[in-house]
This record gives sequence, C-alpha cells and structure tokens, in this order.
Amino acid sequence: MVDMDIILRRISDADIDMVHDWLNQGYIKKWFGDAQDWLDEIVGRQREFKFIKHFIAMLDNQPVGLCQYYDCSQTDPGEPWDNEPSLTFGIDFFVAHKEMLRRGIGKQIINKVCEKAIEDSKAKQIIADPAVDGEEINIASIRTLQSCGFVYDEATTLYKKEGGKA
Repeated sequence: MVDMDIILRRISDADIDMVHDWLNQGYIKKWFGDAQDWLDEIVGRQREFKFIKHFIAMLDNQPVGLCQYYDCSQTDPGEPWDNEPSLTFGIDFFVAHKEMLRRGIGKQIINKVCEKAIEDSKAKQIIADPAVDGEEINIASIRTLQSCGFVYDEATTLYKKEGGKA
C-alpha cells in the first residue's frame, strides 16, 4: 500500500495521446474495450459528451490513472441504470500503470471521483458497472468498489453507493 494523496485534475487535449496509450494496454483494454469510443467521448467533452466529467488522477504530480463521472439520466436509453432515481451518477476508473496495481491507488481514485460527483453535482447515488469479458468478471475492480462502500444490487447487476444528502 502506498502512502498517497491522489489529486484529480480535469483532462485536457494534451492528455489525449497518453490516455490513448493507456487504453491500449492489454490489462486495461480487456475491460474497457475499444479505445476509440473512450477517446471520442474525451474529444467531445465540450459538446455532445459534456455531461461526462473526465479527470486524470495525479500522484506526486505524475498521471497515474483516469476516472470520470456522468449523470445517468443523460445517457442513451437501454442502459442498466435507466430506472434509477434522479441524481444517480455513474463512475468509471482505471489505474494506468500495471506496476501500480494492488497498491491502493484504485481505491483512492474511486473515493476522489465519488467525492467530486457529490460536491459538483449533488449526486444522491453513485453506481458502477464493472466489466465482464465473456464469463470472466473484473474481480479486482469489484473488490476495490466494495472496499469503497459499494454494494451489489442483484436486480440491476450494478454496484451502488449512497451519495450526498439533499
């Protein structure tokens, strides 16, 4: 476990090549799929994807991961969270460097992006939908979410955490 203070900073155009490289690493690509989909959202963050807030996770002034939160009511229909209450926000995250896995960085990123969603958007509920690759489940991500207070909801297959109070 690393003694750390993760800081989130807004993503910038200067980060796009770095994020592209991260998304194409095998251990990230396995769970995040086509890098271009993620990059299109980042490039369109001031336009059609402005409801998604993207951040670079920084540790000691070095980029160590990516995270985002988004208002679930703004996404396309047909998602598992379609019937969730208003002010439900989804999160996504990853640790960018394989050698930094299992050091508590993911947990710090999750906690920070949840705090940000509550602070910025008054999120009442935060959800995560860890990827499944065929029959393989992202156990590491699930355990990290659970360590941050997320609870599995069998009815929706989402991991949920209470956000801020109204």
